[in-house]
Amino acid sequence: MPEHELTISEKGIIGHVGKEPENKTTQSGKEMAVFSIGVYAGKNRDTDEAQTVWFNVICMGDAFVLASKFHKGQKVAVLGNLNLNKWTNRDGDVREDMGIWATDIVAVGDDQSNPLGDDNGMDDF
Repeated sequence: MPEHELTISEKGIIGHVGKEPENKTTQSGKEMAVFSIGVYAGKNRDTDEAQTVWFNVICMGDAFVLASKFHKGQKVAVLGNLNLNKWTNRDGDVREDMGIWATDIVAVGDDQSNPLGDDNGMDDF
């Protein structure tokens, strides 16, 4: 459980799926999908290497149905509530992560494996 959580309402991110969505069931029986998304964050000034910010994405409802069709490497757009979490692990190390509770997700680009068809679902985003 996070010691500190900050929620920022309705933000959108576009990036690539970092791991295949994992389907889970809550204690109350609701289905959800969890996956990571990597977002380009510019280049490191010192090394000129690309930097990636990772988000944990949690999808329920309609977003769950779509997320379960995504694949690693696919470019997607996610709209939802951003959560910044900070906690102390068992070893006493302070940890942080960013998550987004998805309210809407779509595949973007011309990926042939797009589960949403030719229009990428962008009209609904």
